[in-house]
Amino acid sequence: MVVLFAVGVVWRLSASGDGGEAALPATTTTAVDEPGEDPAAAVPTSLPPPSEVAIPPEGLDAAGVAAAFGDAVLRIDVDGCGVSGGGSGFAVGPHHVVTNQHVAVIDTTPLVVSRDGTVREGRVVGMVADPDVALVVVDEPLPLWLGWADPADLTEGQPLVALGYPLPAADFTVTSLAVASFDVDVDDGRRVGIRADGRIDRGNSGGPSLTLDGRVAGINTAVNINPGGQAAGILGGGVQIVPLIQTRAAVGEQLDQLVLSTEVLDPSCAAPTEASAYGDSPVLDQLWDQCQAGDPFACDDLYKQSRAGSEYEQFGATCGGRALDGRGYCVQRSGGLPMAPP
Repeated sequence: MVVLFAVGVVWRLSASGDGGEAALPATTTTAVDEPGEDPAAAVPTSLPPPSEVAIPPEGLDAAGVAAAFGDAVLRIDVDGCGVSGGGSGFAVGPHHVVTNQHVAVIDTTPLVVSRDGTVREGRVVGMVADPDVALVVVDEPLPLWLGWADPADLTEGQPLVALGYPLPAADFTVTSLAVASFDVDVDDGRRVGIRADGRIDRGNSGGPSLTLDGRVAGINTAVNINPGGQAAGILGGGVQIVPLIQTRAAVGEQLDQLVLSTEVLDPSCAAPTEASAYGDSPVLDQLWDQCQAGDPFACDDLYKQSRAGSEYEQFGATCGGRALDGRGYCVQRSGGLPMAPP
């Protein structure tokens, strides 16, 4: 049993296909210069080099990475389709912010909030469901932006630092990770994804995992939860939580197209289920009962499969009332073992 979660808070599109969501088509729009258009207002045809930041030869630790590059990481606040919440993003230019498609899909005019509390109005000018990426444009220039690491230069065991704004507190969060292995494209051998050794939380979706010299190794996109042997009663087993991170090789071609886009896209309110409270859905009711009885995997499944903002989602997010702060996966809290009564 492997449970796959998007790391976002409000909207979760199941990459494993088991949530019943319809995949959204890839969508881009291309700018066309109008006669008499001010050249200074033209959309750039490519993203600029990253901001210059002095890095010591030995690199930085996690605290140093956060201090040097944290201002390039933004909170993405969304409010649409009757729900609200958010995820994370990061600047790749003075006017462009990358996030996940599943973060932005319900609200294509999100608020982009800097670490110092500055709020900018954003416009989603392009998004693609697979790979899970969206590009947000802001008018007020951003002070700092990031560049990408070459996936071919990364190595197994290399330390990474994930930055983002997980809920419920939506505070700036620093998480130490390491490269565990790579997801390699079967056709051309490119490293399109990273499987990381470490734990990121709900709401880190769209934020970056950085190398110790401040390069974007990839976009924090999803989490695999594998119950392992311990949950199956095998001595020495355990729960494995594996963040899945999309590299430049996965999203670069799409971003190169999206940077040309100017038209604001329409949001999509296609919800996995319209069920709201216990009694509305036999399937979700069963997960609720199992969660209430102490099954942490059922709690996380309930959170994943239920409508954002519903009582089902809240019950799953709090592990059946056991974790009122709503932070962290239930299997992570329990080690995959049955949970005590709330």
